Amino acid sequence: MKSLIQTEPITQTHHFSWPLLTSAVISKLGSILYTFALNWYLIKLTGNASALGTINAVAGVAMVAGNLFSGPVVDQHNRQRLLICSDLLSAVACITVALFINTQRPQIVLLTVMSGILAFVFAFNSPSVKAITPEIIDKDHLPRFNATTNSTSYLIKLVGPALGGLLIGFSFMNLRAFMWLNGWSFVFAAVLDATLRYRFAPIHEKQNFINSLITGFTYLRQTPALLDIIIICAWVNFFYAGLDILLPYLIHHVYQLPAINYSWLLFAQAAGGILCGLWVGKRNREANLQQMFADLVGGSAILGLAGFWPNYWFLLVITFVCEFIMARFNINFFAFVQTHTSREFLGRVFSAVFLTVSCLAPLGSLLFGQIINQIGNFTFLIISLGTIVTSLITHLIFRIKETK
Repeated sequence: MKSLIQTEPITQTHHFSWPLLTSAVISKLGSILYTFALNWYLIKLTGNASALGTINAVAGVAMVAGNLFSGPVVDQHNRQRLLICSDLLSAVACITVALFINTQRPQIVLLTVMSGILAFVFAFNSPSVKAITPEIIDKDHLPRFNATTNSTSYLIKLVGPALGGLLIGFSFMNLRAFMWLNGWSFVFAAVLDATLRYRFAPIHEKQNFINSLITGFTYLRQTPALLDIIIICAWVNFFYAGLDILLPYLIHHVYQLPAINYSWLLFAQAAGGILCGLWVGKRNREANLQQMFADLVGGSAILGLAGFWPNYWFLLVITFVCEFIMARFNINFFAFVQTHTSREFLGRVFSAVFLTVSCLAPLGSLLFGQIINQIGNFTFLIISLGTIVTSLITHLIFRIKETK
């Protein structure tokens, strides 16, 4: 078998990369369509949020497990080939399960296994994308490319749910059909990854995954600003994991509205993210820790308002405003990590980052999957207050350490 490690000179950087952008767009569209269908069908067929919470929790654990190994793999191997392999493995998982799924009584175990595989593979794909981006895009144009990528991602989030809501209305569409769409989207993404103009310059010092994680976390410990915002993100993911379960549950069981109304909520999220991405891209300013913290607290506070009034149209507005603010936080977060990390440590640092920020999400999915059935709309208040309080405490602890 041909080794993934090569000896070509380092890649020449560019202002932009259409294959890198388009690959992410296609695979994300397939994933959004499938996730939309999975969330809706599970809530509708099971009658509660528990099954969806369990599936999301297992997927979160699988992603954490993948992040344990992804750091040294991303740093020591050809990142382009890692992207191709991860997309093809995801395609195989989707197409295989599509052949055996029961669309009337979907096997929860089968869906859980597939979600775990997709999450585990994504743990390698995501840091590969983040690590290869600054090798292809020059530093001066990196914030603009990240903003464009984020805006395009939100554009897919805009189109995906609306398209999903329309497709569900057709009699021939079911969970199996959405799996096929997702599988083929990964195949097309792999083809685009193969066209990237990229040459890998391998590092000669190899590490196992334990030493790699130690290196990544050591690097983070030496950069307190990075560690501060990363730990805050872990708490954000814990509480916001409940939002993915809460929205379809409220639409179907509390508001008793059809799937198209769920798609409009996701549409509002995407619209807020797109407008924010365009705004950040136009300004093209360096990521700032204080601004990120203000966006996080402000966006979460606005989300909490939805807990006081269980009204669909009010929730639609809140969703748009909250996502506009949180999108800037997400854009600046990745740019902050990329610009504050040496290139040779990008893979190991991103592995440590993704491991840290995702470690609490499975617990959040499991917890909210159980309590949403009892507290319904008040879940917004728990998500909001929990995010703000834990973020303030974490930030305060780091500020105190800096003054010593």
